[in-house]
Amino acid sequence: MSLLIVLAAIFSALVQINHQKAILEKSIQTHINSIKAKVFRDINDQFEALTRMANRCEVDGEPEEFAWRQDAKNYIHDIEGIDTLLFVNPDQSIKWLEHRDSTVFFEGMSLKDELDLSERLYQAEASNLLELSEPVQSLGGEFVVYLVKTISNGTNPQGSLVARVNTHDFFNKVLIEPQSSGFFTQVVVDAKQLYHNNPMEQIDPINKNFEINLDSDPEGILITVYPTEATKQTYLNLLPELIVISGFLISFLFYWAMVSRLKSRKQASELAMEIKQKQFIQKKLEHMAHFDALTNLPNRYLMSLELDKKISSQTPVWLFYLDLDFFKDVNDTLGHSAGDQLLVEISRRFEKNKEAGEMVARIGGDEFVIIVDGLQSEHEIKSKLKQVLQAIDQPFYFDEDLIKINGSIGVAHYPQHCDTTTELITHADTALRYIKGHGRHNYKIYDVDLAKSSQDRLVLLNKIKNGIKKNEFELVYQARVDVKTGKFWGAEALIRWSQKDGSLLTPKVFLQILEDTGLIVSVGWQVLESALDRFNQLLTYNPDLKLSYNISAKQLESPNFVEDLIHMLNKKGFPKSHFELELTEQTLISDLGYSKNILNQVKSHGISIAIDDFGTGYSSLSYLKNFPVDVIKIDKSFVKDIAIQKDDYELINAIISMGRNLKVKVVAEGIESQDQLNILSRLGCDEAQGYYFNKPAPYEVFKEVVAAEVAM
Repeated sequence: MSLLIVLAAIFSALVQINHQKAILEKSIQTHINSIKAKVFRDINDQFEALTRMANRCEVDGEPEEFAWRQDAKNYIHDIEGIDTLLFVNPDQSIKWLEHRDSTVFFEGMSLKDELDLSERLYQAEASNLLELSEPVQSLGGEFVVYLVKTISNGTNPQGSLVARVNTHDFFNKVLIEPQSSGFFTQVVVDAKQLYHNNPMEQIDPINKNFEINLDSDPEGILITVYPTEATKQTYLNLLPELIVISGFLISFLFYWAMVSRLKSRKQASELAMEIKQKQFIQKKLEHMAHFDALTNLPNRYLMSLELDKKISSQTPVWLFYLDLDFFKDVNDTLGHSAGDQLLVEISRRFEKNKEAGEMVARIGGDEFVIIVDGLQSEHEIKSKLKQVLQAIDQPFYFDEDLIKINGSIGVAHYPQHCDTTTELITHADTALRYIKGHGRHNYKIYDVDLAKSSQDRLVLLNKIKNGIKKNEFELVYQARVDVKTGKFWGAEALIRWSQKDGSLLTPKVFLQILEDTGLIVSVGWQVLESALDRFNQLLTYNPDLKLSYNISAKQLESPNFVEDLIHMLNKKGFPKSHFELELTEQTLISDLGYSKNILNQVKSHGISIAIDDFGTGYSSLSYLKNFPVDVIKIDKSFVKDIAIQKDDYELINAIISMGRNLKVKVVAEGIESQDQLNILSRLGCDEAQGYYFNKPAPYEVFKEVVAAEVAM
């Protein structure tokens, strides 16, 4: 009988130990769920805040410096852990920055030497998604990571926003301290310990891990949770040992058994109550992790789970990606309270009009997603899209103010347009960006042309970047001739892209991308430096020759343009009186005051200013009045039919007379015949250029043309 009692006591002790460990592990799991929800929510807040800033830039174009800085200061103040925010140009130089403490960054600094950050900038530009860098150890010994979001105007990258996150500050704010929570936490990324709130840093054998992936990279954040000593003592008490001892103390067996039973019942009752409370908290946290706090709609995470579920089961689905037009104006004029009420009302209208099986989600800011049955025809979908737009069009009332707002929708279909959730969202977003760049207040269904245009542009952009690294961009030269004497004035330098495989792409193919991405700045300086070296050699043949160089709007707007230009001319020993800057009216029109100031500075150094394609714009005469112009170049479209079209003849005659009266030199472009040259000579045109004299030629060929002209 005594042996049975002892064995029973040992068995009961083992059962109790396992029971206590199971309860402790459940408590750890409950704490993990709380951490996971809070981390996701706080990180999502940072992601959404950064995305809202980028969206404001996308909708309104490049922000004014004061407005951006104020926005950035609010962002740094409101978001815990963010200590620096950068506005990065497409060439990866820092345009503006705001920071809380000391920083190693400065405006004008290039990020290309920061290899991982530079790569993230390229990835964010290519994917148009938010990217997260690898952890980097700061000078203070703490780790930081960078959030990167591209700003684009339609399909044209305008730059990027980069937020610097102090991981210790971030997790210190998110995680409850061990004294209150009863648990220690360790955070590791790529074998680097970013955070640990246990001074001893010794992980208890009783622990649980979980991983969070935030962007497209496979590496995630590994979080380990384990109990403090006080928590272990609470859950793993001495009851099992007492049970064993009681087995040996026969005289006290029944007494201790009764006490243990009563104590166990009390503990079980208390534990049941605690579990119910924790289950309630867990459900609340799960709801917060899956639903938007303002509108109570499913959030991006739950929307992605729903799409993954449908696509994994090969269920056809339509995705509406919706963005409100000029929503920022509501916040700016009536305040964020009005903006929040508008979002809630729009959410209510969407929910009211949705059909069974559909999902409406708010994925951030003023962006919504509607998941629709994919078996519906395109005709039915267009009818539904009109209903959605009409629901937004209905006026809203805030206090005594009437608010009217519109929306734009991008649409994609699985499996017609894609194979994965990521592709479906990306294609719908591509269609949305297209419609926002083509009038707004409408919808666009993704198609092959959009895919090809976006893909071709990305491929060409990568080729251009490689071409810049390999110095494939060069200049060709077309002579300008004095109409009266027939002597060379000099030459206009024109950019060309000669790829290493021998293929030559026309400027129309690549110049717009260079201009849109800002890469024209680095390419422009690159080819100008080469042109000055080579043209210096031509001056040994004819010291009177002059070089005319086309400047883009991006180059003109680049910081320290005048200083950099003068420095390069001095460095190459090129005479400034032999250098001419050639600009189009569109180059000047973006900021007339700034352009006038820059050109006056250029002119003060003895450099000439020429206006190209004169007569094709809307304000040509005002340029002659307001800008220090030395030369106007008549567009070839007017010269082409000068011998047979009286209107063209009279127009050119008027331009030449005006130039003579204003003491501005007139150059005619596109000369292809002796008849055209004779007419221009009679009218008193100063100079001419065109195929009649020579086609744009590489340097070596043009050098022979100059040598032959000198020898005559």
